[in-house]
Amino acid sequence: TIKTSADRVSAGRHAVDTTEGPFAAIVQLHGSNGWCGHHHRHADLWCAHGFVVLQCDSFASRGVASTASAEG
Repeated sequence: TIKTSADRVSAGRHAVDTTEGPFAAIVQLHGSNGWCGHHHRHADLWCAHGFVVLQCDSFASRGVASTASAEG
């Protein structure tokens, strides 16, 4: 988790290859159904190619699992 303020904590996953940096970075956001397996596979692939990936979970701190049903 990443502390963002005194009253809110944002969840996230930081993925990095074990080699020494510096690294280019990717900020990855989930879709309306939250995190799915293919999101993590993409992050793993990017790491394998030398990127650092920060996966931001905008739902966790709000207690939301999905917004897909709310979409038209």
